[in-house]
Order: sequence, then structure tokens, then C-alpha cells
Amino acid sequence: IVGHVGAVLSWAVAEGYLAEHPAREVSLPAAPDTAQPYNLTGAEVDRLEKMDLPDHLIPYRDAWLLARELCLHHADYLQLSRDTVTYNPAREVYMVSMFRKKQRSGKKIRIINVLSGRARRIWEAYGGAAPRLESYTSTRKALAQIGQLAGLERTLQFGHARDSGIF
Repeated sequence: IVGHVGAVLSWAVAEGYLAEHPAREVSLPAAPDTAQPYNLTGAEVDRLEKMDLPDHLIPYRDAWLLARELCLHHADYLQLSRDTVTYNPAREVYMVSMFRKKQRSGKKIRIINVLSGRARRIWEAYGGAAPRLESYTSTRKALAQIGQLAGLERTLQFGHARDSGIF
């Protein structure tokens, strides 16, 4: 967690978010370098969703978009199933409910989300299921291609979905 806190703090300082509210006397123990948060803009995400892509890349893009809407890490995303998503006709919403798998300390954290319009469109397009990814390696390669085709300034990674969804 220290590494992630340090990464977020460093990113906030670099982006000027702490200029008006400086963080005084913050010291963190040395931690290994961690990936900086990468927030795609709403326009970039919209462009990704509407892009014409080769058929084999579409499920990877859709998986990334769904994970973004739900702010999920890859390990948590892979848990999505028909059992984790329920429909409440009275409120006309789809809900996701599952336990977090990303970190050992987070396993008792329950994730509860309401599917956004985008997430619902993707969920329904795949017959009430998430686009499944076979491995992180194949996902990483496909997302790198998609990011390059989209002209993003950084290589697109699955973790950017969660960062982008949160920020």
C-alpha cells in the first residue's frame, strides 16, 4: 500500500493538485517504483469505444471499458460472472457485487457497483457476461495495439482502466 500511496502522492504533486493544499511533512518509506496513475480523458475513452478495430481486438477493448466503468483491477475483472451481476427490475438497474481479489489485505472488501449505461451496453452485447480474457499477457499485448491505434501518448494497460475510472 505504501508504494501506491507514494505513487498517487507523487502524481498529485506533479499534476499540481497539491499546489493549493500542500502536503506538509509527508514521509514514506522507500518503496519499489510503481506505475503512476494514468487517467484517460472522457474524450479518449469515448474515442476508444467508437473505434473501428479488427474483430480480435474488440473483446479486449470492451473488457477494458467494462473494467473502467466498474473501477476493477484485472484480477477482480476476471471474477465477473452472471452470478456477480444482478438485475433489480423495481429500480431498473444492474448491480455488481463481489469480493475483491487484487490484494491479500483487500479480500474482505466487497465491491458493489451499479452498471453505467456503457457498462450495461457491453454486458448485454456479450449475452449477459463480461468479455473474458484468457491471460494477462495476451491482454497486455492487445491493449498495447489498441492504444497505439488510438494514438494514446502512453501504452494502454489494463491497470489504466481502474485509474481512469477512479479519477
